[in-house]
Amino acid sequence: MINLNKKLQVTTFVGTIFLSAFLLFLVQPMIGKIILPKFGGVASVWTISVLFFQVLLLVGYLYAHFLTTFFSPRRQFMIHMFLLAVSLLLLPVGVSSAESFGEYPQTISLLFILLAAIGGPFFFLSASSPLIQKWFWYSGAKTSENPYYLYAASNLGSMIALLSYPFLIEPFISLNYQLEGWGLLYVVLALAFLLTGMQIMRTVNIQKKIEEDHSKVHVTDVLKWIIVAFFPSSLMLGVTQYITTNIVAVPLMWILPLALYLLTFIMAFARNSKYEEKKFLPVFFMMFFAFAYIYMKNFPSSPLYILIFHLMAFFTTALLCHCRLALTKPSPKHLTLFYLCLAFGGALGGVFNGLVAPVIFNTTLEYPLVMFLVAIYFFPKLKVEKASKVKENMANLLMFAVLLAAASIFLNADRNKSDVREVLLNNRNFYGTFSVKEVAVKDTTVKALVHGTIVHGVQAQPPHENALTTYYWPLQIIFDFYDDDNEKWDIAAIGMGTATASCVAKPGQNWWYFELDPDIAALSTSDEPMFTFFKDCTPDAEIYLGDGRIELGKLDKDTKYDVIILDAFSSDSIPAHMITKEAFKQYFSRLNEHGIILVHISNVYMDLKPVLANLADHFGYYIKVKTFDPQITPEEFTPEDLHQQADWAVITRSREMVEDLEGWTVPETDKSIGIWTDDYYNIFRVLKAVRPGG
Repeated sequence: MINLNKKLQVTTFVGTIFLSAFLLFLVQPMIGKIILPKFGGVASVWTISVLFFQVLLLVGYLYAHFLTTFFSPRRQFMIHMFLLAVSLLLLPVGVSSAESFGEYPQTISLLFILLAAIGGPFFFLSASSPLIQKWFWYSGAKTSENPYYLYAASNLGSMIALLSYPFLIEPFISLNYQLEGWGLLYVVLALAFLLTGMQIMRTVNIQKKIEEDHSKVHVTDVLKWIIVAFFPSSLMLGVTQYITTNIVAVPLMWILPLALYLLTFIMAFARNSKYEEKKFLPVFFMMFFAFAYIYMKNFPSSPLYILIFHLMAFFTTALLCHCRLALTKPSPKHLTLFYLCLAFGGALGGVFNGLVAPVIFNTTLEYPLVMFLVAIYFFPKLKVEKASKVKENMANLLMFAVLLAAASIFLNADRNKSDVREVLLNNRNFYGTFSVKEVAVKDTTVKALVHGTIVHGVQAQPPHENALTTYYWPLQIIFDFYDDDNEKWDIAAIGMGTATASCVAKPGQNWWYFELDPDIAALSTSDEPMFTFFKDCTPDAEIYLGDGRIELGKLDKDTKYDVIILDAFSSDSIPAHMITKEAFKQYFSRLNEHGIILVHISNVYMDLKPVLANLADHFGYYIKVKTFDPQITPEEFTPEDLHQQADWAVITRSREMVEDLEGWTVPETDKSIGIWTDDYYNIFRVLKAVRPGG
């Protein structure tokens, strides 16, 4: 029998729970990277994936609680090792196909795919944290009387995995090797579990230790744990969606809230933690009132400061909640029940944000709503020191009045900028959130399609209703250049938006649109369309609903186009699977001999020119790019007032199609970026902030 000294015992338990949590979080972005392209790269895939992982975490915690409640430590070890052996047979993890679940709604299909891809190993990892802590308590090892600090080690492993993946793993290792390496570490974890389990196999008087603990858990304790765990879970998802939709759509932004969420767990549950709830209550309420004011004002001129503030507000709130959980944690005898409640509350947060909120709210209202509920929950815990009963009641009434005012702000604040005259539509579905607004421009009103803070299309009033606007206006210049050749062009536009591109069409041309979001398509095709570009300019165009790359692949192999317009980007994020080697191989297979691909690459945060240059060089195609700057217009309104700076690229196999383009340049290739493929791409390396001169 393996017999370790007390200090080494602690190291064994800490190392095992750390590695388990590391693998638990490391596999999530890997699987997400595989699945994202299958659903068009939409942001809600992440929200639903988080929901899946939270629910499976809950199932793992339920199993751990059941196992430690009804079985002896020896049987616990034997049963868990059996399940470990079964999970090893399910390696390697990965996604085989999404087609088998295609008949289900997107959300259900995504959940089925995740279950098939990672369900077994993830379930085992989910149960590991509470189980190891309970076994640590059994072991009698040094410091084992307070096994909860191992939870800090668990969250530290999670946070290191979270931060290391986009910066240390993804840039240098292909996806196949990532999955293989993960599988090898999983085998190492199995050996660590074997070593850890041996410690409780030799421990005596475990049952006596359990029986001597007479502590009890009440129903009210369970409800409070669930509620308090729900708050930061929901807020983490809410602040992520709010930031990426309404402030800055920076790639990898979801990492920051999740890292802060894990950090607050580490701080609250660390051994000899000095973070106490009473210290954070006043800070939280000051932050809450500032939050209410800033949320109402929606300062568009200083997004960086607002971003920092929202992250600070979330951090303060999450730390307050997790300090409350650490303060009220039960005796180790009830450890697994405590973590089961935390997992249940966390899963409720995922269900609320991922499934309930999109149905009952047209905007991301769940974020301020849950922040308000946190204030209501902790409001009774505010105490007025050394105050009379009358003064305390007056203070409570004043505080309650302020909370009601804050609620009114959250529920009724229009938060419109001064130039927004009316919100015509708010829409939210699986693919995201958008709105249609009437906006004042000089002395006229225009209609705008808005995703967060990004305008994706604008239509002016008559007589300018069919003028090219926003970043589409350079298309007229490009099509005019090819005026002698484009009379009979067949044109495929991937990404519909407001269908502004339709208004470069000529009578003899044929147009096809590929649009992922049916609600976006309906803005142009309904009986009373919000935008009339489509019906005015290409009324006979055919629309394919679905991911453009996938739908192109379904067409007859002889289907060819003269032009493919690629503008499928959402906000300032990009579905990377649309600009990989495999994607462009498909696009090129759909081009006629002298065909061209027009790629809209305007982006505040990313420089996509070297990505396209590398792809063109790989296939032996020609590429040129140009930045189009709008002209300054007089005081009276003209369509040029609706022009935005825009970057476009032209890619073709025919030199003569690009050699006479004036003012266009050939972008430089960049070997450090490599050739983006479905297996390998690295968003971090194309961020302008980290590129030379960015």
